[in-house]
Parts: sequence; C-alpha cells; structure tokens
Amino acid sequence: MKVLLANEHPLLQNLLHIALERKKEIRIVGEYLEGEAALEAAEKEEPDLVILGLKLPDMSGITLTERLCRQRRDLKILAVTDQEERRFLIPFLLAGGRGYMSRYPSDEEFYRAISDVISGRIYLNGEGISVLADTCKQLLAVKELAACREILEEEVRERLFSKRELSDREKQVLHLYVNGYSSSEIGDVLYMSVNTVETHKKRIKEKLRITRKTDLVRYAKQTGLFRDWD
Repeated sequence: MKVLLANEHPLLQNLLHIALERKKEIRIVGEYLEGEAALEAAEKEEPDLVILGLKLPDMSGITLTERLCRQRRDLKILAVTDQEERRFLIPFLLAGGRGYMSRYPSDEEFYRAISDVISGRIYLNGEGISVLADTCKQLLAVKELAACREILEEEVRERLFSKRELSDREKQVLHLYVNGYSSSEIGDVLYMSVNTVETHKKRIKEKLRITRKTDLVRYAKQTGLFRDWD
C-alpha cells in the first residue's frame, strides 16, 4: 500500500511516519508540509492513501481533498488533525474525505482508521459520529420545515387565487347558478346541454372546495366575483 503524507505539523508528520514504518505492507511515497507539493506528488506517485492535515500553509485541507479527488475519484483520504470535528468534518466528507481523526489516541486506533478507509468504509471517532448524527437531525428538521412551508404556501395560493382558476364559462355558469337559475335554464341561456352544465358546476365546486349553494352565494358576494358584471 502506497501512502503519501501532507501535514502542516512536522512533529505530527514524524509521529505518523514512525507509525507507518512499523507496517511492512505500507510504503511511504512522499512527505510534504504544503498542499501544492503534495498535489503534484500524488499525481506522479499515485498513492492508495493520502493522510493529510487541514491547516496547510498554502491551502486548506478541504481544498486539497477536493483537488486530490478530482485527480483520482478512487483515492482514499484520511485527515489526522488537531482541528475539531464540529467545524471541519462535514466539509471534509463532502469534499471526498473518508476518515477523520481529531486526536491521536494510539497507533492501534490509527491503524484501524487506515484499515477502514482503505476498505471503503468511513472512519469516525465518537465525536465525529455525534457531529454526523446532529447534522442529520438538522437536515431532517429543515426537510420537515420545507414540507410544511410548501403545504402552507399551497393552501395560501388556493385561498387567494382560487377564483382566478375559474374559466370564463365557469364564471358564467356560477353567476347564473347563484342567481337561482336551474341547470336546464342555464343550458338554455348559454346554449349547452344539461349534462355540460352539471359538469361545469361539479368543476366549480371542486376548484373552490365549496359544495353547498348557500356557501357559493356567500363566496361570490364576499369575493366580489361578479362586481364588474353590474
């Protein structure tokens, strides 16, 4: 397994180097303190894993992660940093990162993180899992809020603009209907069959969500639907 290191802290870089050297199956193909140099080396050396920090002097670890993933979509990236998950974990994962260690508790934990990332899994410690869970809760809350807002907006649109949904012919039928004309009389006035009149009346009631004639009369008066007909 080829591993490339890119960390802004020389002491941490050295600690990671020592831990990696203990594993015979791992070969370190480069160690860098700046992002651009690590980016160039990754393109040349084609490592299986990049272990990086998030505060490199020439670019953030998030930017480096994005650029590395554009180079190779299958590249595995593990962040080992002193930056807490609350600020950087979600941007790092969205950029393409696969594992995040904000502390270095032991070599065994470090090896476990490498194993998870190389195997295609996501590695997170307890704090990382908590951050991810909180983020999911927030997204669900936003989704529910958006759904409620959409329902409310639809209700408002229906209440405010329902009368505009009536066609001119439906308005004519409604006008005659609320003024006491029977379906046959409406048909005679508008030159349509009784069945067609009934169909129009059904659609009017569905659009306005009003079924009783008395309520239709009240609606027509309250909304001034026929005020300009006088």
